[in-house]
Amino acid sequence: MIRNGRENEKILSRDFHKKAKNILEDSVKKVGKWIVDTAKLFNVSAVFLEDLDNMIKKVKRLPVDFRDRLYLIQYHRIQ
Repeated sequence: MIRNGRENEKILSRDFHKKAKNILEDSVKKVGKWIVDTAKLFNVSAVFLEDLDNMIKKVKRLPVDFRDRLYLIQYHRIQ
């Protein structure tokens, strides 16, 4: 079956979003593993989640890497 251009654009768009989601999930897993490894290094028994209120205001002070990831997830919570 031959698809028209509009359907191809939708497929490409969906593919891009899947790829972006996979990249984001990978980076979240890496950051989570890094946090746990660091906590183990310092013999910490608990890790607390950060308060995400006013995150849009705080985003300007973050490193470029984290800022880009936050724009990817559009300020949704990752848990």
